[in-house]
Amino acid sequence: MAEKITYISALTSGIESLKAVEGFSPDEIAKLEALKASLERRASGERKPSKEQVANDALRVKIYEAMEPGKAYTLSEINELIGESFSTQKLSGLIRTIEGIEKSKTSGKDRKTLFTRV
Repeated sequence: MAEKITYISALTSGIESLKAVEGFSPDEIAKLEALKASLERRASGERKPSKEQVANDALRVKIYEAMEPGKAYTLSEINELIGESFSTQKLSGLIRTIEGIEKSKTSGKDRKTLFTRV
């Protein structure tokens, strides 16, 4: 099976080939090397979290600390508890990523989803 060719490996072999050929300026080669370095940085996975991720992390901590252990809350009650007005989709998504909070559905006419801090 042939080895998978990546953009980085293609640029590496291309740069080496261009260095051997006359007629290419050092500026052109430098631009290609800068492009290769940019791709390597992006592929390394060493990125700092975005502002949105940092804000979501802080919100998860705020939600977890505001909830009393053993007490069941609806999404609207959690919104009131933390003093915010997030959409139910955003709030539900954040709560599901918090370890130590369980989700349960109630049966009956209301069919509300309850979240409990364990």
